[in-house]
Amino acid sequence: KIVQLMRVSSCCFSSWLMKLFALVVSALCCDADQKCSVGTRSNGHVIEVKDSTGASRCAAVITPVRSEPVPILFWFHGAHGNAAGCGEHPLADIADQHGFALVCGEALQTIFGGQWNFPAVINNKTGNPCEPGKDSYDLAYLDNVIQQLAAEPRKYNTSLLFFSGCSQGSAFSFYSGNCMKQRSPERVSAFATHSTGLHVRGDGLRWPKALCDQCDYFSAMPQAYGDNLGLKACIFDNTEDPSAKNPSFYLSSKQLARRWTALGNRAEEHYGPGGHCQIHNYSQIVSCLDDSTGRLSRVSSNNLIMV
Repeated sequence: KIVQLMRVSSCCFSSWLMKLFALVVSALCCDADQKCSVGTRSNGHVIEVKDSTGASRCAAVITPVRSEPVPILFWFHGAHGNAAGCGEHPLADIADQHGFALVCGEALQTIFGGQWNFPAVINNKTGNPCEPGKDSYDLAYLDNVIQQLAAEPRKYNTSLLFFSGCSQGSAFSFYSGNCMKQRSPERVSAFATHSTGLHVRGDGLRWPKALCDQCDYFSAMPQAYGDNLGLKACIFDNTEDPSAKNPSFYLSSKQLARRWTALGNRAEEHYGPGGHCQIHNYSQIVSCLDDSTGRLSRVSSNNLIMV
């Protein structure tokens, strides 16, 4: 009887342990609540879409009041971040002033926040894998956000797309900007990075996650663009990123600029004092992306307020 009781107790304990394990895995891996918000802005709203996994996703949108459809600037948060507080983001006021829609993207949320999704392998053979769903469920999410904005053609000009972000969001700006350019070259003329540039196999940079055995690049492979618009890289960083002793992110930004321009592409570099994601001037990012073309900014440079 004692042996039988021990067997029953062991079985119950194992069952309880399995249930506990399942709950922990569910909490770690499954969707957490979406965080997108625009605060008290009357010209802001949150849209909901699905990605290619079927997960519910959101984006926060700030839309200036204009008589014509406005261009779109995406901002991607860093690792473990979200799109809460988009209405208080410094770019929200600049969007009102310059006449573009600010779209704060949000990575799939877990209890650890959001992580942007990249292809498993990027190397010289694969090039930049850019098939939505197959290569990145976040590309499908991005497509669906754009599609929903395109349903309001009097408000949004989805033929004018720009990408920006910081840290892991910077990496996703680099990747998604290249992918959108490959698929629709006439819609994309520039992307912006801050505090993460290009990591290449053998470059000696200390990176949070090592490149896979088959990988040559993170987060995209630099390539040449010979169309009329081209693809300009607006590269921002600080000289002590992430630290004075280990400025690996800063060096990755310098590497991106060097390899990007070596291919005949245009790049504009801005480096300041400080560390990771200390952004000194958002207006400078917008100015670089627009590049005096009027594709993003619809105001005279003489009337700008620097933020």
